[in-house]
Amino acid sequence: MLSQGRMNDQKGARLLAPLLPRARALIAGRGDDSNALRPALAGRGIEACIPSRKNRKQPIRNTQRPID
Repeated sequence: MLSQGRMNDQKGARLLAPLLPRARALIAGRGDDSNALRPALAGRGIEACIPSRKNRKQPIRNTQRPID
């Protein structure tokens, strides 16, 4: 996907979420933590394994266990 240089990465990620292949979880970094992306992933049955941003008022607990 090619987007405008000023487009927020989280908006782009939300737009691409329906195109992701089947997966149990998406492992991402703090920069991908957003209130819009998490429900988009959950709607596809994908668990968001994303640490909360440091400035999030109510941190979201990461429940995904590390891969053995």
